[in-house]
Amino acid sequence: MRKELPLTGVDGAWAIKTVQVDKESVSNHEGFERLFVTQDRIAIEPAGIEFSVNQSTSRSAVLESRSQIFFAEYFTRNGELTLELTRPSFNEKIRLNAEK
Repeated sequence: MRKELPLTGVDGAWAIKTVQVDKESVSNHEGFERLFVTQDRIAIEPAGIEFSVNQSTSRSAVLESRSQIFFAEYFTRNGELTLELTRPSFNEKIRLNAEK
């Protein structure tokens, strides 16, 4: 049974400031403009990427998108959200920094 827990303290709309893939900055992160976080979903717009939240704690979550599993770590500092997504099946790490 899937257990959905809220992402603690990061719900709402965020403006994405920077995107990194495998520690390399993506200079033109078109499609990665806004991050919407709710209890059971994370969306990246206008790219249309959606993740369902399978489990979460106060700093991490297990996400699913298009049958792919992602592990996420997140934290906020000074009004900024850092979300780090790891996709083990592709040995890939994506880091988003966003602000309200």
